[in-house]
Amino acid sequence: MEPIVNPWLVYWISTIEKLGVAAQTLMICGLTVGGIMAFFNGLERQFRTAEEIKRNEKYAKWLLCSGVVGAIFAILLPDKESMLTMLALQYVTPDNITAVQGNIVDFVKQLSEAVKEGIK
Repeated sequence: MEPIVNPWLVYWISTIEKLGVAAQTLMICGLTVGGIMAFFNGLERQFRTAEEIKRNEKYAKWLLCSGVVGAIFAILLPDKESMLTMLALQYVTPDNITAVQGNIVDFVKQLSEAVKEGIK
C-alpha cells in the first residue's frame, strides 16, 4: 500500500520552515549590523584612514545585501501551516468530493488531521 503523504515531503516541509527562520535571522542581523556600520562609518570619516573607510564600507554593503536577501527569502518561504494547507488541498479532488458527497467538511478535517499526524 502506498502512503498518503510521501515521507520526503514531510522532511522538506520541516526544512523549508527552518530555512525561513534562518532567513529572518539573516535579515535582522544583516540589516541591523550593516546599517549601524554604515551610520558610524559616515560619522567617523575624519578619524579613519581611507583604507579603513573602504574596508568598513565593503563590510557594511555585504551585510546590507545579505539582509535584503534574507528579507526576500523570509517573505517568499511559506510557513508550516501554509504548506500543510496546500498539501491537504492537493488531495481534495472532484472524485473525492463525489465519493463522500454530503460529508465534505468531515472529509477535509480527517484529511488535514491525517496530514498533521504524518508530520508529527
